[in-house]
Amino acid sequence: MVCNTTDSPNHTDHLTILEEEIFKSILTIFSFVVLLGNLTMLFGFVLNKKLRTPKHYLHVNMAASNITLALIMLGSLYIRINGDILCLFTHSLILVGVYYHVLSLLSITVERFIAIKHPFIYAAKVTTRNVIVCIVSSNLLCVTLGVYPLVKMLITDGDYDGDTEGCHLGEISPVVYAMLQVSCMLLILIVMTVLNVRILQSVNSSFRFAQSTVPVSTRRKSLLVHTLNKRKIRATMMLSTVIIYHIITWTPPMITLLLSYIGFNISQLVLISTLTGAYTSTTLNSVMYGFVYREYRTTCVRALCSKIRKNNRKTICHINSSTTTTYL
Repeated sequence: MVCNTTDSPNHTDHLTILEEEIFKSILTIFSFVVLLGNLTMLFGFVLNKKLRTPKHYLHVNMAASNITLALIMLGSLYIRINGDILCLFTHSLILVGVYYHVLSLLSITVERFIAIKHPFIYAAKVTTRNVIVCIVSSNLLCVTLGVYPLVKMLITDGDYDGDTEGCHLGEISPVVYAMLQVSCMLLILIVMTVLNVRILQSVNSSFRFAQSTVPVSTRRKSLLVHTLNKRKIRATMMLSTVIIYHIITWTPPMITLLLSYIGFNISQLVLISTLTGAYTSTTLNSVMYGFVYREYRTTCVRALCSKIRKNNRKTICHINSSTTTTYL
């Protein structure tokens, strides 16, 4: 879904053919890794009924957002379109995908924050019903924010000429609106940073308290140390790694876009490089939860091994029956 756009006064130094092919190859590889990792999460959630918990519903929502973003990325790389309406539809899809991805990570961060900082109210607040309401509300918000340019063109701009070629996003998506979008993304990143810091501080203080209150001789065998939920800490540290890398990689493109909208001349090489770096966070996210996260990985491996065993048994039974028939 590559749009034929006119030159923007704030984007200079168009990419060469070699640079375009390099970025295209990198993003394609990342997209397939994202699809594979998140499909593993979805299969694990479907096959294992023990994973039907509020936390895992949020993981599935994140997997769906990653798959959506990967499909949009592949479409934007290999499909070329003309015309304002189709180009704005593409623009809206990208906005929906990005917001969907970021808000899904934010919801998981909030869930971990409640689990670590307020464990006594976790069961009452983080229920399946509340999680589903949160997911539906955030998805509706993503669609509302994403389709604004398209709705503005189809409804507000009554003088649209359908024969117009190109995609004049600067005329349809005003600078104020674009700056608002980037500011919202930066605000979400700040909130995620604050919550993640609070989570890490709480985990660190709990671990130190457990070690300081237990005698050295009985520390390993103490119930206090073992009551620190290892799975909770592992999930928290995994999420913290994903969030920290997400913040590091998504902040530069947001600042670059903000400077571009203000009026600074930003080369396309810098813009595409920062956006590619941001997309690597989605790839890391997919690898961590799809391949490293034990529950999803072991469920899919067991299902695959069970399928292979069944096929082998059928093959062995078929060979034995054929041998018996030949012998008789």
